[in-house]
Order: sequence, then structure tokens, then C-alpha cells
Amino acid sequence: MAKVTISILNADYGHMQGFVDKVSNADALQFDVMDGHFVPNLTMGPAMASSIKTKLFKEVHLMVTTPSLFVKPFADAGVDRIIFHVEIKENKDKVIKMIRKEGKEVGMAISMKTPIKKIMPFLKKVDMLIIMPITPGFGGQAFDPKVLDKIRTVRKASDIEIQVDGGINDIAGKQCIDAGANNLLVGTFVTKSKNPRKTVELLKRL
Repeated sequence: MAKVTISILNADYGHMQGFVDKVSNADALQFDVMDGHFVPNLTMGPAMASSIKTKLFKEVHLMVTTPSLFVKPFADAGVDRIIFHVEIKENKDKVIKMIRKEGKEVGMAISMKTPIKKIMPFLKKVDMLIIMPITPGFGGQAFDPKVLDKIRTVRKASDIEIQVDGGINDIAGKQCIDAGANNLLVGTFVTKSKNPRKTVELLKRL
């Protein structure tokens, strides 16, 4: 059974707490942070992470150019895991150390266009890996099945937790699990569902 993580990127910000309460049967909640540089869009900050009341595991996906600037603010906001991108120019080992110093789990993400070999040296240094079947920065993109080969490559090399983030629904989710993923990051498939709780249960049964 795969874990189900909920992205609140495309949820209704005016009724965010109500939505989070509806998906309390998920495993984790993810905050997508964009700085307008690493990706074109701007999104939420630490205040959103600290304001949401939930027993769910909280993680932040930093789609930012300089993640070191965001580590302490989000650690102080109460997230459990901090995720940054392999594509950044900052020293990645330094960022990992900063996150560990704050007592948080470390995640690393790789976008669709980046060769999977770029992430392989870090598999033993982080707690989880996000493999994206989309270009980061925009919610609601279509799933690219080319990601399945990347998942298989990592799974052959490691037993690390693999989350797939982008275009996930029940069909794409099953393909990812069959390829070796064990954590599905879901956004619009749940936020646009008439019954978010049932949709989470559906994904957990894949």
C-alpha cells in the first residue's frame, strides 16, 4: 500500500483548513513553495505551514533557487520534512546538513527534464526522493509516463522512499506503484474531487 501525500497548491485558500480536515485520512500534507526564480510562480510561505492545524506529517517542497534561506523558517513553522531540488546551484551537502541540524527529515526532488544520474549520489544521504513527471512550477499538468523508467532505475539501486509528484490520478498512480514508487503526491485529483476522503482511500488501495 502506497502512502498518499496531499498537495494544497490548488486547494481553495479561503477554505484551506476545511479541506485539510477532509483529507485527514491521508499520510502527509505538502506545502509547495515557489520563489518566482527557480520556477515562474510565487506561492505560500512559512505562515501557511504554521497556520494549518493537522495531525498529518507536514513536508515542504522548496522549488526555490536558494533553499538554505528557507530551511530555518520552515523548521520553525513546524514542518517534519524539508525537500529541495537537485538542480540548485547551492552546495547540496551543505543544505542537507542545515536541514539535519534543525532535526528534520531531508528530501530531494528531481524534475522531469533532469537525467536521473544527477540524483543517484544522494540516495544514501536523504530520507526520500521526489521524482517529478512534470516540469515543476505549475499545478494541473499531465502525467508524463517517461518518469516510470526513472522510478525503476532508482528502485533497482535503493530502497529509499520514492514519491511521484505531478499529474497523479488513480491510473497514473497505479503505474508508478508498479514501477516501484511508494508515495503518491496528489493535487488536483483530490482538490477537485466531490469526495476528497473517498479519493484518498481509492489511491491507498492501488
